[in-house]
Amino acid sequence: MGLRRLLVNTCTIRTFSQTSTDGYGDPTGTWSEATEACSLQPRGGREGVSPDRAVVGEHDLYLGPGATITEQSQVVVGGRVYDVVNVMDPAGRGHHVHAVLKEVR
Repeated sequence: MGLRRLLVNTCTIRTFSQTSTDGYGDPTGTWSEATEACSLQPRGGREGVSPDRAVVGEHDLYLGPGATITEQSQVVVGGRVYDVVNVMDPAGRGHHVHAVLKEVR
């Protein structure tokens, strides 16, 4: 079975491009979006709370070779938003892209 047949979800990868900073020194810019076939698998439910958001779970995301995603990206699947924790090329062969995500609310 080929990898493409396992990528049963559709995700939107959001990438922020900073163009400047505002009066408070916070980055300003635009988000670009790319739609990719993917597979999203839950890792486990660990809940933690930060002052502004709660982490409700970690997931593994699998994408086809050549997908553009970084640790600064966000991923949207089924209306849920995930932050990218880590991006890997397993075995360094370009077969697929593996990313670890955390769901935040």
